[in-house]
Amino acid sequence: MAVASLVFVTLVFWALVRVMGLILARFYPQKFKELTDPVAPGSPALLPTSSSHGSARKRFHHLSIGHWSLSFSTNALNSALYKLVPDTPPWRAFHRLFYSAGAVFGLLSLFGSMAFLAANGISLLVVFAKLASPSADITAVQTLSPQDLEFRSNSSSSYSTRTYFAQSMAGGSNGFVSLIPGVNIHVSSLGYYVLALLVCGVVHELGHALAAIVERVPIESVGVFLYVIYPGAFVDLHQASLETKGPSQKLRVICAGVWHNVVLGLWVWLVLTTLPLWLSWGYKLSNSGVVVLDVTRDSPLRGHVPPAAMISQVNGRDASTVQDWEQLLYENLVDDTSIHQGYCVTASREDKGTLECCDVSEAHPFGRRPSSLQCFQELDATKTLMSPMQACLLAHNITENHPRCRSRSDCDMASGPMQCMSVYVPQPYVRLIRLSIRDRESTATLNPSSKDTSRTVTFLGDPREIWEGVRIGSLVPRARWLPICIPYMVEELLQFIMSFTFALAVFNMVPSHMLDGQHALVVIVDVIMDWIHGHVSGESLDVSGKSHVSFGRVDARKRSTVKWISNAATVLLSVTMLRSVLGAFGI
Repeated sequence: MAVASLVFVTLVFWALVRVMGLILARFYPQKFKELTDPVAPGSPALLPTSSSHGSARKRFHHLSIGHWSLSFSTNALNSALYKLVPDTPPWRAFHRLFYSAGAVFGLLSLFGSMAFLAANGISLLVVFAKLASPSADITAVQTLSPQDLEFRSNSSSSYSTRTYFAQSMAGGSNGFVSLIPGVNIHVSSLGYYVLALLVCGVVHELGHALAAIVERVPIESVGVFLYVIYPGAFVDLHQASLETKGPSQKLRVICAGVWHNVVLGLWVWLVLTTLPLWLSWGYKLSNSGVVVLDVTRDSPLRGHVPPAAMISQVNGRDASTVQDWEQLLYENLVDDTSIHQGYCVTASREDKGTLECCDVSEAHPFGRRPSSLQCFQELDATKTLMSPMQACLLAHNITENHPRCRSRSDCDMASGPMQCMSVYVPQPYVRLIRLSIRDRESTATLNPSSKDTSRTVTFLGDPREIWEGVRIGSLVPRARWLPICIPYMVEELLQFIMSFTFALAVFNMVPSHMLDGQHALVVIVDVIMDWIHGHVSGESLDVSGKSHVSFGRVDARKRSTVKWISNAATVLLSVTMLRSVLGAFGI
């Protein structure tokens, strides 16, 4: 359903784009023609010496509308970009040093990404070899321990649980997960997804543009594009000017994009770790429980635990933070004490045939028919030769109003014959969990000294249903009129940005076709082969780099080396991407 909704929205959007294009062409033909006609490249000076270069040419804007693509480019922003890089000696030295560090990182990322892809390719070959082996047991299924079954700690989310981003990252193989809208990214998170991609793309291209200005390479134009649902940005540099630069200057420009992504990722990480400080004007960390942000439609707790309510305790133990909440649910999953907790109840032996609620099995742990009653069974019946006594009782009433016991001897017989009985559910992961809830009306002032109006919600089921169905947070508004969702919207957007920007910082330096890594590879091959040629032939090497030519005109040996390495990197990257995409689909 999510995929169908995404496809429908995408088709409608692009249909509207085409209709708008036809309307503009029909009613404003001249302006539309000027806007969509190809723009001939200018011929700016090779080495501009001031920011006036950005306004030296006539301004232009260019719009391109394709069947599934939309792009817009302009040179109107060139002057603003030049103003970001002051042309003074101290600033020039700082920027050279800054982008030199970026070039070092870019080279490390290039070799590191190739090592990662090679290791991934080898591991895939090992898997295929094992499957092809006659002794391989392809029917064997890996069994997961209870704590691994959809119960992974959300370490990337400090202030809320089970964001759509965190759900999509769970279960990734080899540290690489494809985030696909409608598959492992909920459609409701599409806005975060698109905005994060656009921010990362703009920051990446801004790196290339600013580094080019530092190295006095003219900027032709900048722009943004949208391909299907994937946005991005681009910058066009004057290639003839770039080709005259030395290897270190080229690498500073080429690697500046991924270096900006690293800086953006570190800044976002810092903001995430100090988010309460940034939002302290209107929000604070709760010290009296965790706040309910959302309850999924298919959750059994929907309607019983409303959004904005506070959960202060789980089975009588305080849940003050996100980590407390997850730890308590985890402990209840791996420990079956709660389901075997006895309660002193007044009960007599009845005909078992009349106890419909006790007609349970592992396939039907709560009975074959819906009922408000739950089957209870005598706790210490194994000490007698008689069959265990059973009774159909209201679980919430029993757990709230009856004393606990371990055996019948713990019960007070003064008020009549009593039995020590516990919930009977023949299913290994069903637990009895009591949540102490305070609705938002009673927490509006967020004053711990205010009158306690908490209530208890009794849940009988798998704790993973709570963890998956109830999203909670630890940041609460200081005033009732403030929306409770703002900190968590900011958190999820920052998580997407951090993930995408670090991914760009690594995988954009893979020496594959059309990536920054391939351009860096050309420079590296040029330097290495020129050095080898100079030492073997005894000729001097022009270290200025001005004798180096572009990728299209290098000699046959350089072209062949770059081609083979790029093809190998493209194959390895394609295999890794395919493996990750299949993993996103659960294949």
